[in-house]
Amino acid sequence: MREVVYKSNMTLGVRTHMGAQMLQPTTLFTIGYQGLTPESLAWVLKARGVRRLVDVRLRPFSRKPGFSRTSLSEYLAEHDIEYVHMPDLGNPPDIRDLYKAGAIEEGTRLFRARLRNGQSDAVDELVRLADGGSLALMCLEADYRICHRYVVADEAAMRSERGLEITHL
Repeated sequence: MREVVYKSNMTLGVRTHMGAQMLQPTTLFTIGYQGLTPESLAWVLKARGVRRLVDVRLRPFSRKPGFSRTSLSEYLAEHDIEYVHMPDLGNPPDIRDLYKAGAIEEGTRLFRARLRNGQSDAVDELVRLADGGSLALMCLEADYRICHRYVVADEAAMRSERGLEITHL
């Protein structure tokens, strides 16, 4: 049986009950790099004990210095944070355009359907990675409520046998 746990307006978690025992959930962080530098991103991740950053952008390129795949992965490696790019969890342009236009509910509905109907293996892989230790999902938007990473985290939490406690940084 699963129980949704709300720790605050910024945290959502799912705990799994196994008989009388309750497994401790793993924390799954999410973060947007908007307004950050690579240095401040690494600092926030280290402060939370994050050892792996999963980039959920479809294309891991940025006009913002230091946030394209190669430079970001090299910088994070210097700070003992593994970088993983999972393009199958990225938001395709047609759905991303809905988010940008303010049609958040429609974009969320379509992106959730995409994860469930075509990217299920990628979500399962994310759950496996999250169950292995402290992990953060990263995309651009500072506000998780207007970003697809919220849906990715939510879908992962629903699939996790151990349970994931989601904290949006």
